[in-house]
Amino acid sequence: MKDFRDFFAKAWKPGTPLAALFYGVVGLVVAVLFLLIGFWKTVLVALCVGMGLFLGGVADKHTIFRRLLSRIFPSDN
Repeated sequence: MKDFRDFFAKAWKPGTPLAALFYGVVGLVVAVLFLLIGFWKTVLVALCVGMGLFLGGVADKHTIFRRLLSRIFPSDN
């Protein structure tokens, strides 16, 4: 499990060869999606993937939404 974490820590750290490869593959996938299905459908796919990552990856969603709402609508105390 530690090797898996180290791999993804290096993949997300800009400036490493693994990150360059990872971001290159992501760019290629996005470019292919643009060409095959169009801009707005690609944006929809990206939003759905982002929502899925948020719902699956964040344990305390209530606190995140509360902080977001307090930034959008600050209380005037």
